Amino acid sequence: MTDKSKIEQKPNPFDEAIDSFLNNIESLRSTFPLIIGILQIQKNKTVDAHSKFLQKDCEYVEAEEHYLIKPENSRKNFKLKKAATNSQLAEKILARNFIVSLVSQFDTYIGDLMRCVFEIKPHIIDASERKLTYSDLKAFDTIDNAQEYIVEKEIESVLRDSHSEQFSWFEKKLSLKLRADLPAWKGFVELTQRRNLFVHNDGKVSTQYLNVCKDHKVELPEGIKPGDNLPVSQDYFEKAFDCLFEISLKLNQVLRRNLEPTKVEQADDSFMNITFELIQNKQYELAKVMFEFEDKYIRKYSNQDTELRILLNRAQTYKWLDESEKCKEIINSRDWSACGEILKMGSFVLLGEFTSAAESMKLIGDNEKVIHKSSYTDWPIFKEFIETDEFKTAFKEIYKTEAEVKEKNATQQNL
Repeated sequence: MTDKSKIEQKPNPFDEAIDSFLNNIESLRSTFPLIIGILQIQKNKTVDAHSKFLQKDCEYVEAEEHYLIKPENSRKNFKLKKAATNSQLAEKILARNFIVSLVSQFDTYIGDLMRCVFEIKPHIIDASERKLTYSDLKAFDTIDNAQEYIVEKEIESVLRDSHSEQFSWFEKKLSLKLRADLPAWKGFVELTQRRNLFVHNDGKVSTQYLNVCKDHKVELPEGIKPGDNLPVSQDYFEKAFDCLFEISLKLNQVLRRNLEPTKVEQADDSFMNITFELIQNKQYELAKVMFEFEDKYIRKYSNQDTELRILLNRAQTYKWLDESEKCKEIINSRDWSACGEILKMGSFVLLGEFTSAAESMKLIGDNEKVIHKSSYTDWPIFKEFIETDEFKTAFKEIYKTEAEVKEKNATQQNL
């Protein structure tokens, strides 16, 4: 929930990094089921065509459990079998490539975060052991160009390391503990190791994969052994997406709040907008994970209004997960009596106190600086309230028209 339009200003590099990364992996998430669905249709079609050909035009030898292909049908059998095999391989390869692409986007994101660190703490570059020869220096027009060269070389070097070492780089350079309480870490280790197998070992389990997973206490399917093929199901892809989303947003928030303590408002806005979109997209479990992190680790907010808006979003996440008691517990943990009417209205609707919510609504009236009338149907927090007679009566009284209750895309002003 944001409360006002922001004056346009230079984008924060942390915002640019997280927004770009999330947009990229969300594009993969929306595309994965479409592409794999089309490939499955094609696979089923080609496999079915080959099966019908064998049953119709070939003789099945039961004792040897195979079909006897007549010489005149051998070419047709070859083409149909190859088409079926190719479609099966295409599904497997492209599903793997989606996982590879997810991790590749994360690697790019890590590089972007490193640039953010160097921009804020340039002395880290000074401490770099990378040296330039006199001949190297002559190739640069300015010191800035030479500095950029060293930065890129440092990033390239870190990205060649394991993902565990990449996190170690941030921890050592910034004296932070980034993995001390990170439940998604085990899944992240397995994901990145699986990606390595897809790229280097045709998706076959290796001893190294098993050892690394064991070292990080990753729970693997019982009986898994070297040589087994690792699949990519829709469920696995979703878990991989959630894992990278969670780690990327947590890492972004921890780094920026430590490195830019005077820019808390930008960090708040980023967190609020990203988690609101999760709610809007009904990704409630992922939103819950992020709000649990916020509740435990974000101790400083830019202002109380922002803190309470985030709290309302956290409460409604539990409500839509059918954890109404937890929702009420969060709302009742604060005194809303001294808050503005928009915040009080939010607390009322989550508690199911629709008469009180309607009274707050009337007090706000048609003041678009507080809330635009379209927001009542845009914001998920109101989705039960707008179905009530209390809301419809108040809306008509304020705006002199009936409310158009239908699902819309959310704006960035959210509750």
